[in-house]
Amino acid sequence: MLSSTLLVGALCGIAAANPHPWMFGVPDYAFDLDMDEVMTQADVDLMMTAADTATEAASQVGALNTTTPSSSSGIEPCAVLSRALAAMPAGARPVVPAELGASCLQSVPLDKAGNVELIEDLKVFVKWQSNVAYLRNPPKEYTEKAVDIMGELDTMQKQVAAGGFKSEYEFQLQMLNLFTSAYDNHFAYQPDILASAMQFQRPPGSELVSVSSDGKQIPEIYTYRDVLKANNDSSFKPSPIKMINGVDAQKFLANESMSSDFHDADTRWNALFPSQALLASGTTYLGSFRTGQYQGPNTTFQFANGTTWSQINLAVAFGNFTGVDSGSAFFKRFCNGPAPVTKAPAPSPASNSTRPSTPTSKPAPSQIGYPKAQIINPNLAVAGYYLDGEVYKVRFPRHIMRFSNSCRMSLFSVYPLTNLRTSKPFRTRCETLSACAPKPAKPR
Repeated sequence: MLSSTLLVGALCGIAAANPHPWMFGVPDYAFDLDMDEVMTQADVDLMMTAADTATEAASQVGALNTTTPSSSSGIEPCAVLSRALAAMPAGARPVVPAELGASCLQSVPLDKAGNVELIEDLKVFVKWQSNVAYLRNPPKEYTEKAVDIMGELDTMQKQVAAGGFKSEYEFQLQMLNLFTSAYDNHFAYQPDILASAMQFQRPPGSELVSVSSDGKQIPEIYTYRDVLKANNDSSFKPSPIKMINGVDAQKFLANESMSSDFHDADTRWNALFPSQALLASGTTYLGSFRTGQYQGPNTTFQFANGTTWSQINLAVAFGNFTGVDSGSAFFKRFCNGPAPVTKAPAPSPASNSTRPSTPTSKPAPSQIGYPKAQIINPNLAVAGYYLDGEVYKVRFPRHIMRFSNSCRMSLFSVYPLTNLRTSKPFRTRCETLSACAPKPAKPR
C-alpha cells in the first residue's frame, strides 16, 4: 500500500476542502468537453484503491521471479498516476487530482547537459525577435516590466549547469514564464513536459465572468453558470464572488491574467472568461482561468452571500502513461521531442465498378448564440445580418469571427527549428513557436 502512503499528505489538503459544498481555455479533446463532471473525494478514494490493487499485483508478479526486480515500487508519483489511469474503465475521462500530477512532474530529473544545449539553441532563435532590445529598455509608455530575454537565458544557462534547478519541471516552468514575460504570443515557448503529457485544469463550474449588475455599476465576478441561470430564471439572483482561494477575487484574477502572453493587459483580463464569439464558432473556449499552471489542490470561491464553493483541481492526461513508473521514465517518454511522422499509405485507386455515392445535404451552418444569419460562409468566419425596421434597410451588419480560414492557433503546435550556425536541426525538445505563418503562394 505504498501509493497510499505517498498520497497521504497530498490527499489531506483535498479532504480538508471537501466539506465546503482552470495559451487558452479547455482544450477540445473529445474526452474533455464535459462541463458537468467534477472529481469528488469518493472518486479519489476509488482511484487510489484501484492503483493500490494494481501495485500489489505488480509486486507479487515481481516476487515470483527473484532474478528480475519489480519494475514498479508504487512509491513514485508517476507510477501511482500511471496505475490510476490504467485502472479506469474504458472510455473514462483520464483525470487525476492536480496534486498528484504536479508531484509526478516534480519527480522528473533535471537534464543538465541537454538544457544547456537547449538554451544555446534558443539564443540563436531569440536573436531573430525584433523587439528584444526594446523589451530590455522599453519606452516610458510601455505598461509592463522590462525584461532582458538574452540576459535571463545566460543566467538560466549558468544556473542549470551548476545544478541550480531541482527538477526538469522547475527548469521548463521558468523558461515558459520567461517567454511569457515578453507578452507576445507570436514569441512563445511551450515546454514538452506539459505539452506532451498533461494539462492542469480547474474543475467544471469554475468558469467566471466579469459583469455589471445593471450596466452602470462596476463589474463584479460571477460564475458563468449562475449568470446563465439568471438569464433563464428571473427569480434567481446570482451572488458575486468576493474571494478566490482566500484572496480578493479582483486581485487574484489580475495576478492570474499575468500568466497569459497577450500584449495588452485588458486582453489578458478578458481571456480569463468564456468567449461568446469563440463558442459561436464551435470552439470550446471556457476562459484561461479554467486551465494553466498548477495552482494548488483545490479551487475555492467565497460569495458575497456567505456561501462557499470548493472543488478538486484536475490534471488531464492526454499522453500515454503506460509503463511510466518513475520520473526518469516520464522524461524518456515525453521529454525527447515528437515522434517521427510516418507517411500514410497512398489510397488504392477505386475500381471502375465502384459507383459514386450520392451526396447528402448538409445543414446550413450557424453561429451559436447569434441570430440566424442571412449569409454565412461554411467555416463560420464571416456572417451578415439584416436589421428589422425601415430605418435600417440600408444597413447590413457583419460579424467577423477571424481573419484566416486555414490558420488556427494551437497551444500544442510544434515547429522544428534549424540551428543557423550549423545547419543542423535544433534539439527536438525545443518545442517553441505556435505562430500563424502564411502559407507560401502557389506558383502561377
